[in-house]
Amino acid sequence: MEKNAKQFLIALNKIDEDNLAFFLIREPESPEDEMDKLKNHYRFEVINGTAYFGFHDDSDLPDYIRKKCLITFDHFFPEGKIFGHMLNH
Repeated sequence: MEKNAKQFLIALNKIDEDNLAFFLIREPESPEDEMDKLKNHYRFEVINGTAYFGFHDDSDLPDYIRKKCLITFDHFFPEGKIFGHMLNH
């Protein structure tokens, strides 16, 4: 589980990098960030051996980024649980 969690976070980091243009034009959520980051939009945790993933209710990520994240989560945690709003429609 720990290995998958680390690999999943690395994969999310890659999604963040692949969508740099989107994040560059946005205001950072925290003063230590130069721009917005994917990490500001999702919640990931492992509870009692089950992985959970979802987007913050106030996240305005476009669907194409959300879908990439969900596909990645399913790849690493096919039996994981989803919470929160998944797509913006």
